[in-house]
Amino acid sequence: MSRLRRGQIALAVLAFLMGIGAVLVVLNGGHNTHRGAYAALALGIGWGFTGTGLYAWRRRPGSNIGPLMIAVGFSGLLKALAFSNNSFVLHDRFARRGADLGFPHSPAAVVSLRTAWRAGSTAS
Repeated sequence: MSRLRRGQIALAVLAFLMGIGAVLVVLNGGHNTHRGAYAALALGIGWGFTGTGLYAWRRRPGSNIGPLMIAVGFSGLLKALAFSNNSFVLHDRFARRGADLGFPHSPAAVVSLRTAWRAGSTAS
């Protein structure tokens, strides 16, 4: 098994564990009345982007789309920490501002994909 493949498996396991943690944080937080919907949304964003990014990275290891999508997925899972009742987890610099740093990767992924299309590198 290659080093890249082991790293991708480790990222998948980490995303799974972070997703379970995010759901627990959102469901146990008393910040809103729609906790189930927010938990499902956090899990859908986190696991959706991470899983798709891992698939894209596996199919095309030289492309930047996979790692960028993985970064967006982990950012979605980190953003769920804003619903925590624990003051250590709900720190101003981390949960409210720090986790938002990953979402600018979304436009970077779009630009990278458009550049790849123009260069013709996505042709099968």
